[in-house]
Amino acid sequence: MKAYVFQPAYSMDFADSDKLLQWELDQLDSCGEDADLIVLPEYSNVPCLAKTKEQMEESYHKYSDRLLKKAAETARRCSATVFVNCIHPTETGLRNTTVAFSKNGEIAGRYYKQHLVPSEMNVYKLDTDYTWEYSEPTILEVDGVRYAFLICYDVYFYEIYANIARYDPDVVVICAYQRSDTHDALEMMCRFCSYNTTPMWCARRSASVPIPLSAAPAWSPLPTAVCCST
Repeated sequence: MKAYVFQPAYSMDFADSDKLLQWELDQLDSCGEDADLIVLPEYSNVPCLAKTKEQMEESYHKYSDRLLKKAAETARRCSATVFVNCIHPTETGLRNTTVAFSKNGEIAGRYYKQHLVPSEMNVYKLDTDYTWEYSEPTILEVDGVRYAFLICYDVYFYEIYANIARYDPDVVVICAYQRSDTHDALEMMCRFCSYNTTPMWCARRSASVPIPLSAAPAWSPLPTAVCCST
């Protein structure tokens, strides 16, 4: 399995939003037809830190259609499975969501973040009602591969790992907006997740700091820091 993953710069300047969104679109265009799996980071349609609910919603309305359309086009062009984490609408409000696209460019399913951080609840006012009820792990079989999911803060709640393992996934996809842990810590957590959930791969993609916007890498095969084989 060949994976393309993107590591955008982490910008706290909301004025960088247009440039970073265009960077994400350009990287999707750069994916080759040899790709099997393409993973974008958390908050891909809010590419710069949104300090207010209004800024988050501005990015959501401005970028969502362009990003998801490009993801679908890329899935079809590369015949690859594409995962995009974004702010996404539901009947009960906006949620932090990983959207899965199959090789034909159709939405194959969604995973909703289970453990929201304070800013998502208190500043962005994302839908939280579903998080107070027990739910089984989301398992999607897409293009013959069984995927399980975690999003950023979910990774720190290790009790879910044993339950994921019951479903025998092939890959655990982790989209994250992580910017505080060291690379060694991220690798350790991914290896721990992979070991305890028993997939072939544990793929994590995060925004990166302090890489300047102009110097952010275009793409790379998954390194061990974000992809651990058991």
